[in-house]
Amino acid sequence: MTPLAQLRRVNRHVRDLVTGWDNEQLTTQYHPDLSPMGWHIGHTAVVEAYWVCEVVGRSPLPDDVKRLYFPETSPRNDRGAQLPSPGRLFSFCDQLQTDVQRRAHSLSVHDHELLRDDYLWHFLNQHHWQHVEIMQQVRHQRALREHTPREVSSRARARAPCLPTIRVPGSRLNVGSADANAFDNECPPHVPALTAFLVSARPATNAEYLRFIHAGGYDTPAYWDPEGWAWRLKKNVQTPLHWRRTGNGAFYTVEIGGPAPLAEDLPVSGLSRYEATAFARYAGCRLPHEHEWERAARLGLLEETGKVWEWCANTLYAYPGFQPFPYERYSLPWLDGRHYVLRGGSVHTDACLRRPSFRNFYTADKRHVFAGVRLVQD
Repeated sequence: MTPLAQLRRVNRHVRDLVTGWDNEQLTTQYHPDLSPMGWHIGHTAVVEAYWVCEVVGRSPLPDDVKRLYFPETSPRNDRGAQLPSPGRLFSFCDQLQTDVQRRAHSLSVHDHELLRDDYLWHFLNQHHWQHVEIMQQVRHQRALREHTPREVSSRARARAPCLPTIRVPGSRLNVGSADANAFDNECPPHVPALTAFLVSARPATNAEYLRFIHAGGYDTPAYWDPEGWAWRLKKNVQTPLHWRRTGNGAFYTVEIGGPAPLAEDLPVSGLSRYEATAFARYAGCRLPHEHEWERAARLGLLEETGKVWEWCANTLYAYPGFQPFPYERYSLPWLDGRHYVLRGGSVHTDACLRRPSFRNFYTADKRHVFAGVRLVQD
């Protein structure tokens, strides 16, 4: 599939996610950290037109359009009220994307450095798929808000955590990427010093996390970092984000499609890093450093990657020789010592982002990002 065809594909997917949504649903902010669905529709189209038409084609977009759809100039809480009606929004985006496709066919690699090795098309395709996953988070938050509590007849069985058994040697191996589709925070590749460690073959499951709950994991301060314990008390967190409990004590989950039985063998999701750390400590383990995770992934030792994002021990930092690209704000604002790395991908992550070097990042309190935990030991 050509890069432009890939862009058309993801644009269709973005639009398909809001099939049947009315104006109120498109403009509602279902979570404080998530923009309304309609804003994501406009944002992906405007970002695409900005890079192709304004940066490469030197045809500036209107300032009011950029003010609304650029995150740095549009407060999240104000976005829904400023969105046009669905008809106007879709027509506006169709026109922008048609213009992008028309201009793209007339461009060559000599017109701008961003066109070398199809970098710009890779960048836009991946940018849009990241927003597709965020839109799935919005859909999940809508389902959580609108679901009706239900009773479930079957009870999931708790199971002891499966401890790490796979030995990863301390041999030298590149991490990071030099590929044309890599983001700036993945570059440049380098060889960090790592000692041997043990890693679990798969992420922790719902059944294993249920054992943590039954063992009083949410009521035992020793399992928690001080900051995490204060967060748990303040938020009164007692289960993963989308778990619910019936009157008879049975757990079920609320998925995008609605309530569902708690599946024992699926990777647990809906965890903050605080919860992931507490679970690992309960199991006598720890979270992996992101380079440990990447090394194990490159050696083919990890099973069931791409089911949930997996919290890592370290915050996002600049690799030696890091250079911001294609603009400074892509990674630089998040190199603040507060955003922790997640690796692997979720069921909503497109294949173009499921590479060993890809670095996702969120603050430790975020639970809406389809994240779980994989255990390691020294």
